[in-house]
Amino acid sequence: MGTMVREIRAAKSIYLPDSVFDSSPGSLSLETTNYLPPGGQTTRLSFYICQEQFCFKKEGQDPLVLTSNEVKIKTLKFNRVVTGSVESVEISLEVSSDNPGNRPEKEADISLTTVTSLRSY
Repeated sequence: MGTMVREIRAAKSIYLPDSVFDSSPGSLSLETTNYLPPGGQTTRLSFYICQEQFCFKKEGQDPLVLTSNEVKIKTLKFNRVVTGSVESVEISLEVSSDNPGNRPEKEADISLTTVTSLRSY
């Protein structure tokens, strides 16, 4: 979740055409000035679920899986919150352990929710 929070804070804006809000699986696309190609002014980043894993994709590159193969993403939901001129994103994430042997000591679930604001000025 730390990578996503850092990227949201640094983003120039939320790229609405590629974002899916208020449902799971959701996706979030951001316009940023980080990772610019030569001569570029902005580029896009995306966060989404790919094959039960949490993925981060930079425009023009292959996705990077951010979660261990020992966990599965059960829910990923984004909500856009606008207060005055400040855009924020509420992120809800539910993760469970991948437990192919159904061993009770390997069962684990966690739900995380956070809100972070874009800080581009």
